[in-house]
Amino acid sequence: MDFATVKLRDGTELRAPMRVPVSCGKGVGQVGYQVFLQEKTSGIQLHMEAVNRATKLFFGDVETVLHPFGGLGMAAQCMEVTLGRSLAHEFWERDAECCKALRELYPKSEVAHVTDSFELILAKAPQAIQGYDVVYLDPTAMTAKKEHLWDVYKKLADVSTTYIWFVDSAISKWWLHTKTYTEFFGEQVAGMDTYFKAYDTKLRTLGLQIIDLCREGTVVYGVVSALQATPEYPLPIVDLRAGAAVI
Repeated sequence: MDFATVKLRDGTELRAPMRVPVSCGKGVGQVGYQVFLQEKTSGIQLHMEAVNRATKLFFGDVETVLHPFGGLGMAAQCMEVTLGRSLAHEFWERDAECCKALRELYPKSEVAHVTDSFELILAKAPQAIQGYDVVYLDPTAMTAKKEHLWDVYKKLADVSTTYIWFVDSAISKWWLHTKTYTEFFGEQVAGMDTYFKAYDTKLRTLGLQIIDLCREGTVVYGVVSALQATPEYPLPIVDLRAGAAVI
């Protein structure tokens, strides 16, 4: 395993582990995070800008972080470099090569090789998810209709997780699925703004709300917290491509 430097807009520098082996026999959504770091770091640049932004805005006082989709630990590294201190991380990951890399990169953290992190949260709650300040829900691909997602949100709300980070790729082809999402949410979804308004409305039934949204080309990154005495949606969706990650 060798490394490449990822330099963020605020000067933060990260070390990206490159060319960790990928299983070519797996389809899209089944491979580990290392698929983005085979030859270049551009596939993670804006993702790390989003982590850097959320850390500055919300994660300043956190201590414990659960990564159910551990990947190569880049989010964990970004949080620590941004904060300038160590955090207690736990990683779950289904790709064996990613697990191997995580154990090398984070020898003091627990790394579990799992089959399905969503199902594990539901099967082991509340014990497996209790006591974390941040839970990162960032699988390779996820939308509001991801199997188990809303049951997972409920479990995280039940144990009073302070922050939930989520990744949503519905905007990549939302114009093909407006009818599907309108039926799913039970309210009109005509584009990105109305999709996340409906998403926020559904979260509020669980005692949660979206407190930040930012996007790159085809992915939106969101931060969720317990319901607060704040105005109802709409919430601006910050475009990371416009250089808005520096806070």
